[in-house]
Amino acid sequence: MSILVRVCGAGRSGTTMLDLMLGNANDAFSCGEVYAKYRPWLDYHYEAKCRCGQDPCPVWTKIGDVPEQEFHSACFNNLGVNFVVDSSKEICWLIDSQEWAVKRGIKVINLLVWKNPVNLAYSHWKRSGKLMWWRRSFVRYYSKFLDAGLPFRSVYFNALVNDPKRKLEEVCDAVGMPYFSGKENFWERQHHYLFGSQGTYEQVVDKQSSIRGSEEFPPGFAEHVDDLSRRIARDSTIQSILKRLEEAEISSSRDFSPAEQVLLPAKPRPVWYYALKARQVARRYFPNVPGLGGKVEAG
Repeated sequence: MSILVRVCGAGRSGTTMLDLMLGNANDAFSCGEVYAKYRPWLDYHYEAKCRCGQDPCPVWTKIGDVPEQEFHSACFNNLGVNFVVDSSKEICWLIDSQEWAVKRGIKVINLLVWKNPVNLAYSHWKRSGKLMWWRRSFVRYYSKFLDAGLPFRSVYFNALVNDPKRKLEEVCDAVGMPYFSGKENFWERQHHYLFGSQGTYEQVVDKQSSIRGSEEFPPGFAEHVDDLSRRIARDSTIQSILKRLEEAEISSSRDFSPAEQVLLPAKPRPVWYYALKARQVARRYFPNVPGLGGKVEAG
């Protein structure tokens, strides 16, 4: 059995956390945000280092320096696992790697993580002080993912952190992955993954961590929540995306059909796919240049 599970969507903390939860088993491997190794755009991407801290990493040495289209196959073949979990969120990578995997006989499952928009707004507000700073990346990312036509189930991040055991059991059931008591305690395992959330990495290093539920808002943000909620409710674009995410929630629509797991992405690709690919080429040669980021991702 070879199943590639891609965890994408709402920011690094949620996707890295779910990636490592699913990879917390002897028959699974979490590779993290591996796309940045193959499609770098920042200086540190050019020296991809395993989060285990070992140099060389004994696990990545087994995988070898293979072309991107062979990467997931190499993980299955060389590590002897049944599940590879990839938390790369970049849309073109999701489309391309879906095709590579299916053509090599690997089944693919897509899990799209999403946050309550108010909590998402708070995450951005802490960095920018702006209430609607989150909207542009939210709409760009989820609109493109939904337009890509990839089969998926959504995972509500707030439910995952408020009741991680129950939510992870639902996800494992949908993926076809065995669940065991404590699987959600991802920090208890030595993982070998690339990049991802710094906060989640610190939990892995700590080894005696816990999963915090939904954050309490400080007064400076709390005073705007009612107005923010009204603005979100009136925003037809956001509401349309939320409706699609809620309809695909894994708690009510679990099982992936055999046809979904081997679906090849449609051709020709959407127009925006080719524009993003062109920017990827440019940013490889001009890393850290503003305007060439080309990264479409919800924070």
